[in-house]
Amino acid sequence: MFKQQHISVFSTIIIFLMFTIIGIAFIPKLSISLTPVNEGKIFQISWIWADASPEIIEQEVTSKLEATFNTIQGIKTICYIIFNKKKKKNS
Repeated sequence: MFKQQHISVFSTIIIFLMFTIIGIAFIPKLSISLTPVNEGKIFQISWIWADASPEIIEQEVTSKLEATFNTIQGIKTICYIIFNKKKKKNS
């Protein structure tokens, strides 16, 4: 029958070290940006509040966020859209 070959511990360590060195050598080749690219000055927040009227959303969420954002320098325009989509009830 077939004779099983065992890989020695030394060979395993050498192979592991080779892959480690190769991996470290390729780190500078990776294109990773640790600082986000500023593609524009748009900041978007989305949230869902099921079965809430637009007035409730305006009072409880939008007006509070708008007041907070108005304290940040550099913001020129704040706009928001409120959708009113109610859940369908099962008949």
